[in-house]
Amino acid sequence: MSKCDMMRALSMASVYIDRRIDDGSRLAITLPHAAHILIVAASAAIITHQIKKNNKDSLVDVEKAFVLGLLHDIGRYIVDENEAQYPHTIAGYDHCIKLHAASVAPICLTHAILDKATKEEYPRYTPEQLDFANEKISKIDRSFYDDLIMLIDLHCRGDQIFSIQDRLNKNKSFYNIQSDNYSSKYLEC
Repeated sequence: MSKCDMMRALSMASVYIDRRIDDGSRLAITLPHAAHILIVAASAAIITHQIKKNNKDSLVDVEKAFVLGLLHDIGRYIVDENEAQYPHTIAGYDHCIKLHAASVAPICLTHAILDKATKEEYPRYTPEQLDFANEKISKIDRSFYDDLIMLIDLHCRGDQIFSIQDRLNKNKSFYNIQSDNYSSKYLEC
């Protein structure tokens, strides 16, 4: 990823945050989420920078980590999951594909879906949405960046940092997830 990609990602994130505020989205939701994407992006950049610093031969890309962290939740600025009944993961993936940002699109799915999605773990997805997500996830070769963004995202909700277990518990409560498998598979990875 180039500095140009990083500037484009910052611009995209800024436009979507501004649009949500202009559309009347509640600031109590929009602003903590803006902080969330910045925390995830900055954390990803800091971690990859440390890896590079400690291992000069490492192929990790600080700018790529930052861009992926910044855009992992771009779908949240495209749809309101509660109103549209359309997952932000799929909305973000579709939007990135539409913008010819295919290299970024997978992070929209992989940050929230570790492997095959099930109705018990993703109760807000329709069967068609689950099929779509599962088909795309099955074709993604998970990378260092997918796992990095997923793990950082698991620690962060809004502008707060949690243990992974506490964040998974909050997700289970918020999304009404009944499956015990949801937490255990993330804790095992």
